[in-house]
Amino acid sequence: MPRWIRLSFHCLCCLLPWGSLRADLLSDARSLYDESRYAEAEPLFAAVLAGAPDNRDALLHLGKLAAKRQDRATAVDYLKHAVALNPDDAELQFEYGAACSFYAATLGTSIRAAWHARNGRIAMEKSVELAPENLIYRQGLLEFYCSAPMIVGGSMAKAKAQAVAISALDVNQGAFAKANLQLVEKDYAGALITLTSVLERAPDNYFALFQFGRTAAQSGERLADGLVALRRCLELKTPDKGAQPAYVWWHIGKILTQQGDRAAARLALETARQLAPFDSRIAKALAELNRQA
Repeated sequence: MPRWIRLSFHCLCCLLPWGSLRADLLSDARSLYDESRYAEAEPLFAAVLAGAPDNRDALLHLGKLAAKRQDRATAVDYLKHAVALNPDDAELQFEYGAACSFYAATLGTSIRAAWHARNGRIAMEKSVELAPENLIYRQGLLEFYCSAPMIVGGSMAKAKAQAVAISALDVNQGAFAKANLQLVEKDYAGALITLTSVLERAPDNYFALFQFGRTAAQSGERLADGLVALRRCLELKTPDKGAQPAYVWWHIGKILTQQGDRAAARLALETARQLAPFDSRIAKALAELNRQA
């Protein structure tokens, strides 16, 4: 926390009752967070936590802010503390589960990665159990089941069951879930068709745009359209649960590599690396491109 903020916080504590000060800090911090002014919101949440180490909202938002800047280990630490204090809080369980899963993905093949992935699955399953109508929680769990190895709980059968449940709650979100399954099953053409139908109804759906671009990058199909979709993501405000710009740039780099534009691909991957310095997958992609130069 910057020194001027610490001093201001100390002065305020001397003048105002802590309960009143904490409420005001939380209100201001939440407003800044909702406006995506994350650098300004973080020290306020940190100030709240300094005076109330078990504050649920401060722990939640500090965990989410750490995740946004790709500091996965710190995100896990904050959210683990929050979940321990509030085990029946669906939102905390989901955020902790997502943080564990993303952290595991950066750790390669290791016992530590498996341990975090297992914890992530258990927490996300708990979030769906606590809030069964929440589509975000179900979609997150579906994506875990699709991407995780069986040893930590990955299961296409369970992913398909989540897709059915999602479709019963929302047709459009069900189509997005279907595209996820098609992508995992390498039915790239089918996934692109499904996502196109979503984008025809909602052309600025960030999640569909990102998934379209990701599918194009992974499959090598409709690369030009995929590049347009990803660049549109960069023009839109990133939703709270949307893929962060680092991962948009990563997939842009993949597409540009396939199109033979190595200079632009390198720039895209370097941007992704700067935004997500802890992600070994991005570092590997950049290293491979540099070796080919």
